[in-house]
Amino acid sequence: MEVSVLIPLYNAAPTLKGVLADLKAQTLRRRETVFVDDGSTDSTAEILAAAGRADPTIRVAYVAHGGIPKALQTGLALCRAPVVVRMDASVAFRRELPARYGGYRDGPFPEDYELWLRLIEHGVRMEKLPQTLLCWNDPPHRLSRTDTRYLPDAFFAAKAPFLARETERLRGKRPIWLWGAGRRTRRRMRHLEEHGCRPAGYVDVDPKKLRSVLPGNRPVIGPADLPPPREAFVLGCVGKRGAREHIRASLAGRGYREGVDFLMCA
Repeated sequence: MEVSVLIPLYNAAPTLKGVLADLKAQTLRRRETVFVDDGSTDSTAEILAAAGRADPTIRVAYVAHGGIPKALQTGLALCRAPVVVRMDASVAFRRELPARYGGYRDGPFPEDYELWLRLIEHGVRMEKLPQTLLCWNDPPHRLSRTDTRYLPDAFFAAKAPFLARETERLRGKRPIWLWGAGRRTRRRMRHLEEHGCRPAGYVDVDPKKLRSVLPGNRPVIGPADLPPPREAFVLGCVGKRGAREHIRASLAGRGYREGVDFLMCA
């Protein structure tokens, strides 16, 4: 057996037959599929039971409704292959990795993203493959569209402690400058301050913002006024299309090195 496909689900009857059909069409034969029914109240359990009787590669666990993280932990304990594929999250990993670094955790954050951050912090290599290995539906009722744990601010809140630790590790005694002085950036970066990462000021390209002083006595300067890399550490905080490339190019032109003198965090 090469791969365990792990699928936690709750009240998935409307789409489950399509999932089963897609699994049946897979060309990889040395695999198993582990479903974890998280206390569904529709016909999910009946559909899974029938599928399990018809296909010996399908295994089903039924648990009381407790949410995705608990269902995932249950499913991981049942997976037998060395590689686990999360079909609903388009991610694959070695089976032992989650348990080694604390497993899936429950909280006001996206559970996959929070786990990935822990893996990255511990030096686990992650890569985005160029091939399309899975096409999945994105209906409006998905948790990612309806649950507050998957709002943009929840992602920033989850990232903040990891980003704060990495910033403190890299910057030494250099003051922190945030590239982006807009209200949205300032609101999200407050999460960083909760972890002791306090900026000296802001960098922005909007002439209307330049020369102003924001709360905390933090000035807004233009890119040309940035101190040299030995005197500043920059966090790129603008998420607009094209902004990352512009910020990188501007900082590189002034001698800043990504991962040494600045990080992109939008």
